[in-house]
Amino acid sequence: MKIVIGFFVSLFLLNASIVAENVIYVVIEGVSRKSLYSLLKKNKLPHLNKIAKQGNYRNIGIDLLNPTQEKSRHLVYTGQSVLLGDGAQNIYSEISSLLPDLDIRFFLTEPVNAAYNKQLSSFFKNVISQTESMPLSYLTSSQLGGHVSTYIETSTQPFFITLNFSNVDYIGWRYREGAQLYSQALINCDRSIGNIVKALSKKGIQDQTTFLIITSYGYKRGSKDISFQSWGLSNRKILRKGSLRDVFPTLFDVLDISDSGLAERLAGRSLFQR
Repeated sequence: MKIVIGFFVSLFLLNASIVAENVIYVVIEGVSRKSLYSLLKKNKLPHLNKIAKQGNYRNIGIDLLNPTQEKSRHLVYTGQSVLLGDGAQNIYSEISSLLPDLDIRFFLTEPVNAAYNKQLSSFFKNVISQTESMPLSYLTSSQLGGHVSTYIETSTQPFFITLNFSNVDYIGWRYREGAQLYSQALINCDRSIGNIVKALSKKGIQDQTTFLIITSYGYKRGSKDISFQSWGLSNRKILRKGSLRDVFPTLFDVLDISDSGLAERLAGRSLFQR
């Protein structure tokens, strides 16, 4: 009898580890609300639409004093509008120490139009060096989706993936918001995310994976000028407008990080809570 009970306990623990929550955090840089919402309504972004139908999408504020592109980028990648030395650079290593069984991976691309400022580039390289992630370089949306899909197919433990796309931002900077190439760049991102969803489905872990997809900033309608407005899209319900300062508290919420000073150091609270 004890052997039978022991068997079922072991089986339960095994299943518990299999269904542990995975997180895929996606930053699609430079996507205006107007273009995103219009393409979603026209069903030109079928994979993002499918994710949103499980949860929703809604406006998110930037909430920065004298906002700049650099400040906004810092916020979406570090939870802070400026990098504060080693404390900021160790945020992911702290997550790793709290959740040692979580595999943290970065799939990051540099923008085409200009290198990230030196400080943020250094941050990227630092966090990448602490994991088994790919080196920082320029990658197309298709290449990014392929690398993430391959990783998912071979993964054996819960994961926290941070993924960014810079192609839409480049088209906005080079041409303008709303141009055909601008829309096509976002459609290419959607196709890449679709390949990732397919890999999750094939692995049988789609229902155990939370997507949080945001933009760092957008572009003004029909313009090359930056618009400091953001949005959020997830397969879980975003319950309030919030701001970019709420993004990392939201990720901590999904990862169940609540009893640490790590979460308390950052302003904001989970978008999945009212």
